[in-house]
Amino acid sequence: MKILWVVNIMLPQIAKELKLGYSNREGWLSGLFNKVCENETEYEIAVAYPVNDESLVNEITVNGIKCYSFLENLSTPWCYDTKIESSVKDIIRKFNPDILHIFGTEFPHSLSAAVAFNNPSMTLVGIQGVCFEIAKDYMAKLPENVTNKATFRDFIKKDSLKDQKKKFELRADNETKLIRNVLNITGRTTFDMEYSRKTNPSAVYFKMNETMRDSFYCDKWEYDSQHKHTIFLGQGDYPIKGMHFLFSAAGLLVSKYPDLKIKIAGNSIISNNSLKDKIKTPEYGAYLRKLAKKNKIEENIKVLGPLSEEEMKSEYLSSSVYVCPSYMENSPNTVAEAMLLGMPVIASDAGGIKSIISNKEGFIFERGNASELASLIEKVFSMEDDNKDELKDICERAYERAHTDYDGDRNYRRLIEIYKEIGKKI
Repeated sequence: MKILWVVNIMLPQIAKELKLGYSNREGWLSGLFNKVCENETEYEIAVAYPVNDESLVNEITVNGIKCYSFLENLSTPWCYDTKIESSVKDIIRKFNPDILHIFGTEFPHSLSAAVAFNNPSMTLVGIQGVCFEIAKDYMAKLPENVTNKATFRDFIKKDSLKDQKKKFELRADNETKLIRNVLNITGRTTFDMEYSRKTNPSAVYFKMNETMRDSFYCDKWEYDSQHKHTIFLGQGDYPIKGMHFLFSAAGLLVSKYPDLKIKIAGNSIISNNSLKDKIKTPEYGAYLRKLAKKNKIEENIKVLGPLSEEEMKSEYLSSSVYVCPSYMENSPNTVAEAMLLGMPVIASDAGGIKSIISNKEGFIFERGNASELASLIEKVFSMEDDNKDELKDICERAYERAHTDYDGDRNYRRLIEIYKEIGKKI
């Protein structure tokens, strides 16, 4: 049986073969790709992926797996383009798959692929984020005077907070059409299961966890190796990620912990060192700067820029606690990575988070509640000083759960089971 994967990015393995730079986004896909390469199976798998440059449209073989690229404007993921249907249809014609496996609902190519294949009973969609819920909660309790404003950058790019919300609403429309157009869905949380069943009661829902990037299965957080009173945040460049809640929480802590550090992975939207920085600042970044100033934490914040896999792991291991303050999430991979490393994790009770971590393995706070978040950060700091054994027990439970839930071999076997179940329809 032949299975065509439709993925959201050029996988690092493909980029290395082409001697190109690559993104570490969707790292769990790389883990699953490696498992496919390592294991013999009766299935022949190929990969289709988007590129935004026509010169990169090609067909190559990586570790015995055929990889096809197709052209897509990756800077406008809210715009459906019927040309993608034609491109994916050409790939389908070349490879002639029995099953189409679409990873993610967020991009136009996901719906395009389902339409091009036109076989709902043999199409499988993996839910990652849930655009519908993100769109609904996008403003994440921001003050109205912030959501109604736009910086120069927002005006020029037509990318104000209201514009961003609208774009997610358009993506949610595509997502809804996609889910209604297939009869097989994979997910990992009660949250995405309920959403998919509400959207398409006729579809079969299969539970399947993800496999994280290889390096996160090695090494372990240790109390003596961390920098005390250091918070690590995976990203925070748009409201739904809840960085404003963390900044408010930090304002309640900084007088007690003047050495407090907040390290943030990813591009900075709060830089203010040059005219260029000021021109490029979005309204959310401007609000975060004001919030940092108000809470007297400007000197406590460090934005690290894009990080490699090893750099990301190093930041986890050297921090006191990983915080996920999101106002809406399904199952953030950063929480999974922190748990795999056995470090303290504080996460909001948003979306599907409680399906991947509980108060037995970490610390859960009411989403949007900055004072409760501050209390939990202070609790972790105090446990690191006075109650290390209890904290170690919590971290050990997180470590053990993550190494079960995200076990690559186990998840690969589950994927094959799902393919076999769908294959019975042939």
